[in-house]
Amino acid sequence: MIDVRGVTVRFGARAALRGASLHAGRGELVGIVGPAAAGKTVLLKTICLLHRPDEGELVVDGIDLIHASPAETARLRSRVGFAFQNLALFDRLDAVENVAFVLKRRGIAPEEARERAAEQLRQVGLAAALEKLPHELSGGMKRRLALARALVSRPEIALFDDPFVGLDPVACARIARLVATSHRTMGGVTLVAAGDPAPLLDVADRVVLMSDGAIEADLPARDFADAAGAVARFLGRTEACA
Repeated sequence: MIDVRGVTVRFGARAALRGASLHAGRGELVGIVGPAAAGKTVLLKTICLLHRPDEGELVVDGIDLIHASPAETARLRSRVGFAFQNLALFDRLDAVENVAFVLKRRGIAPEEARERAAEQLRQVGLAAALEKLPHELSGGMKRRLALARALVSRPEIALFDDPFVGLDPVACARIARLVATSHRTMGGVTLVAAGDPAPLLDVADRVVLMSDGAIEADLPARDFADAAGAVARFLGRTEACA
């Protein structure tokens, strides 16, 4: 479904992505791992055209996004769920309204949007927090709220930008299980960026290792588990869940 072919993205004189290539087929859950500023977030945002490539090709579900019409781009974006690392929650909206917002923007009637939002929140274990504001939630609960918002539209392509950041290992494992469960339900493709592969090794099909805007390795998750020591040295073990 996703083909990134030799993509470079520049911000001024700096190349945030350098000739990156990645393929992810339908049904795959792929972890994208690397230290800070490796290019993980830029790669995810480029896939949904929040950043436009300066070089290379970007094809998603057969659509050449670099040359796609605005209508084609809009249709594709409607099939993508994105959970931002900084959460981007609305402080003055309760949990249900934060999630329902996505559906309302897509023309779903308010009552149906709230019902679907509440059901999605129950699926991520937030049944008791439907009317709570973001500041009333713990860090892990906020991450699950962001997860629910990304999934409520039932996307075929789910992109998660480090949903483990700032969480303890138990919370990381819970988020990883939720991501895996939603992935199996959706049946599309899921990409998860993370500072540390540990939460992903039991749920991902593959793990891609990035550094300085380039993809250094792309291996089955079990091979990363076998090479845990080398990966830890590469990452410097400075990220969450280490």
